[in-house]
Amino acid sequence: RFTMREITLENNYYGLGMYNSYSYKNQYTVIENSRFENSTNYLTKFQYVLNLVINGSRMVNGYYGVNLAGFDDGAVITNNTMRNLNWYGVYGSHSNDMRVENNTIFSTGQQAIYLQYQRNARVAYNRINDTYGVRLLSVNDTAILNNTIKNSKMRGIEVYGGSAHLGTNAIVGNVIENSQDYGIYLNGTTGNRVYNNTLRYNRGSTDSYDAGHVQAWDDTPGNWWNSSGLPHRYGNFWADWASPDNDGDGIVDENYTIDGPAGAVDAYPLADSPAVPEFGLIWIIPLALLAILLARR
Repeated sequence: RFTMREITLENNYYGLGMYNSYSYKNQYTVIENSRFENSTNYLTKFQYVLNLVINGSRMVNGYYGVNLAGFDDGAVITNNTMRNLNWYGVYGSHSNDMRVENNTIFSTGQQAIYLQYQRNARVAYNRINDTYGVRLLSVNDTAILNNTIKNSKMRGIEVYGGSAHLGTNAIVGNVIENSQDYGIYLNGTTGNRVYNNTLRYNRGSTDSYDAGHVQAWDDTPGNWWNSSGLPHRYGNFWADWASPDNDGDGIVDENYTIDGPAGAVDAYPLADSPAVPEFGLIWIIPLALLAILLARR
C-alpha cells in the first residue's frame, strides 16, 4: 500500500502523474486530503494504477481534475471538490469496478464525469453544477444513482451505446434540473432501466407540458423508463407532467412520451418527486425527532 497525504502541487504545467505496471494486482495507492491547483495541463493523471483511492482532495484550475487514462481497475474517487476545469472533472477509460461518489464538481468545460469502455462502475451522490453533465460511452452493468445535476450546458445524463455496449445500466434517483438540452438522453443503447429520477425544467420545459420541450430522448427500443415489481411499477417525476392522478395512487394517469424514434414512454410517471433534499437524511432524522418531541409538549 502506497499512501500520499496532505500534499500540495500548484502552479505547474503538469500536476501529479502516475504510471504503474498492470501486473501489480494487489497494490493499493491512496491519495487523500491534498490540493492540486493551477496546472496548465492535467491536475492528476493515472494509468495502470490499480485500486487507486483519491479522497478528500481539491482539484482547481486545470484541464482534468482526475484523468484515469486506462486500465485503472478498482479506482475510488470520493469526497473531492473539483472546479474551474477546462475539460472533465473525472475521466475514466478502459477500466472496471470504478466508483465515483460524493464529489462536488462545478464549472467545467466538458462533462463533469465521463466514463467509457467500462463495466460495473458506480456514479453516486455527486453534486454537479454548471458543467456538461454525465456521459457514459459503451459502459455496461453500471449504476448512476442519486446524483444532483443542475444547470448543465448540454444534457444532464447521456448514455451512448458504442461498439462494445451490452446495456444493463441503471439510472435511478437522480435530480436533473435546468439542462439546456435533454435531462436524460439514450443513444444507440438498450437494456437500461430509468426510474425514480426527478426532471425539472430541462430543455426549456416549464410546469406546463409542451411537446416541443420534452425532457428525455431515446432512439433505440429495449430500454425501460420504469422500475419492475409490485404493487405496481414506478417511473420518473416530470415537473411538466405531474397530473392528473385521479385514483390517488401516486402515478399520473397518462403516459409521458419520450422523444426519439424508439417510441418509448414512461408508463408510470410519478405525481410527486421522490427526491431527498440536498441536505440529506443526516438532517431529516433529527428534525423528525424534534417535531415528535414538540408535538408531545
